[in-house]
Amino acid sequence: MSIMSPRISVSFLFLLALVLSSGQLLASDELKRVVERNNVAKVAAVVEAINVQNRIVTLRSLTRDASVVMEVGDEVRNLDQVKVGDRVVVEFLEAMAVDLKKGGGMTPSAGAGSAAARAKPGDKPAAMLGGALEVVATIIGIDADEPSVTLRGPEGKVIEVLVQHPEKLAGVDIGDQVIITYKRAVAVAVTPSPIK
Repeated sequence: MSIMSPRISVSFLFLLALVLSSGQLLASDELKRVVERNNVAKVAAVVEAINVQNRIVTLRSLTRDASVVMEVGDEVRNLDQVKVGDRVVVEFLEAMAVDLKKGGGMTPSAGAGSAAARAKPGDKPAAMLGGALEVVATIIGIDADEPSVTLRGPEGKVIEVLVQHPEKLAGVDIGDQVIITYKRAVAVAVTPSPIK
């Protein structure tokens, strides 16, 4: 038995590809990837209680002794089809990358984008949502003893960031720039219930 319908699986893979794909900035030979982290998790749960009128759903994890009560927004179609005992599969993806551009030359900026899909009317409830945030900031200070860097981002905002791997500061200079990209996706699908 498939955990997600083929349409949902293909859509989710497309969404993951969109969220994981590198922007035009990364195509440049002038950038060096200095940090990259990815986290993917899949959680299976069963619907413990549902209030369709108030759009409140209680889910109990199938792998842990834990429940969560959540309010479901109007963007989720076909909620009236969900019943106590239905299985729900939730897939999460988070990715972060930091690229270094020697010598700067870019304008500090911030941008965000998103993608979404949901079930057709009458189908089992399912939804996918993904988003990305990209920030370009200039290194205005380096403290090798801390170790940290001070960044000036969009609108002149300044922040100090601790560096987990001090060896990555070798060759980094004031005036260099970083492109920080954070991407996130989640997909939820109701699967056939094992409870009759």
